[in-house]
Amino acid sequence: MTRRSTDGRSERGGGAPLSRQELVGRFLELRPALARRFAAARSPELRGELGSVTVHQLEVLHGLVAGDVTMSQLARRLDISESAATDVADRLVRQGLAERRSDLRDRRVVVLALSEEGRRIIGRIERQRRKMAESILGALSDAQLRDLLGLIEVMVAGSPPAAAVDPPPAVNPGPQRSEQVEMPEVRHEPGREPIPR
Repeated sequence: MTRRSTDGRSERGGGAPLSRQELVGRFLELRPALARRFAAARSPELRGELGSVTVHQLEVLHGLVAGDVTMSQLARRLDISESAATDVADRLVRQGLAERRSDLRDRRVVVLALSEEGRRIIGRIERQRRKMAESILGALSDAQLRDLLGLIEVMVAGSPPAAAVDPPPAVNPGPQRSEQVEMPEVRHEPGREPIPR
């Protein structure tokens, strides 16, 4: 059984801090619970309105807010094949959430764009997401939220900053062999300073 200490760290029942492996396990336990909190905060009307729109399709719709995309751009963005991207686009067009148009710069190129209905749905989703986030993040102080965002940014970047990495254990290398340095041979002449050769 884990609990939170007074300084916010997870601990075992006896007060000892959790190991790295236990902390990762705790993170994996908490992720679904957080996802359920977000899902529970979504309005039933919006859930009904989204109907059969998948998470993948929502990702595409959110991307289309920034501008129209070709099928090859969509495939790269989703990291899927062009034929799979075309399938996603076809479903969105059938649902009335997106439409195909000729590119204004090159009429031969077809792009996928948000339809008016798609724009309306995304607007509602964005407003709902903000309300959900404000509700859930309301449990945190501004300082805690800043800390959380900093930690998420580190995870998104993929590697911790140098200061956050635990230093490697100190290793005593033992006695070091002294290096021999070549010294120039010195020639002495009577009454003069030595001259290096």
